[in-house]
Amino acid sequence: TFKPDFQTKTGGFRRSNIRELLPPFLSVRGTRAFSRCFSRFSFPLRKLFIGISSYIIRVFQEVSCLKKRETGRKTQKLPSTGDGRMKELIDMVSGDHGHVVISSLIGKELTDEGLARITGLKVNVVRRILYDLYERRLVNYRRTRDDGTGWYVYYWYLEPERAAEYLETHHRQMLEKLKERLEYERNNIFFRCPNKCPKIPMDRALELDFTCPTCGERLEHYDNSPLVRSLEETIKSLESQVSKSGSNLAS
Repeated sequence: TFKPDFQTKTGGFRRSNIRELLPPFLSVRGTRAFSRCFSRFSFPLRKLFIGISSYIIRVFQEVSCLKKRETGRKTQKLPSTGDGRMKELIDMVSGDHGHVVISSLIGKELTDEGLARITGLKVNVVRRILYDLYERRLVNYRRTRDDGTGWYVYYWYLEPERAAEYLETHHRQMLEKLKERLEYERNNIFFRCPNKCPKIPMDRALELDFTCPTCGERLEHYDNSPLVRSLEETIKSLESQVSKSGSNLAS
């Protein structure tokens, strides 16, 4: 924290240090002129000026640190919302509004209120999207305390690498469920009524005397081979995606 100490033991102010209170773009001649004027200020006025200058310098220091942090983020490899994996995850989490929020965060750190102003969405909608994206590891936040209010302020930013890891885990879990469903479809014989009520496995159909428990119609054999083929194709495609994402993460 900047703490100016320009007052001398005699109650005056050291003219050599006045330069630290002035904007860096002020010329040497301008600095000398200001020094002459400053020496004529009354003591309360000098104290007020130093207080204001200290606050301005502190603000500039904080802004400078934030700009350096943002510049560091901009040099990172940033995601594109058009990327297949990224688009899939955003669609799965929050749809079109998620794309708007993600696009606004590329290369930046923003608060939820700042995102609401940029996107035109309500603050509570932005917060819900951010929390959903955070659970999926697509975004992260940096927390700072506001010196004026004492409240915490959250700055959100993208985490594309963590998003890829989450998506791979999600695909693996989905793959396990699809394989379980495929095994169930292959190992059972099903029956269904003409009204297309939910299909029933053979052991249950025997208990019901081949009568539909929903509408009372006669149960008939149901051919599930199209569903089996569809599951096999989906599993094959998903296994290919998991293999590619695994090799990308390894590299």
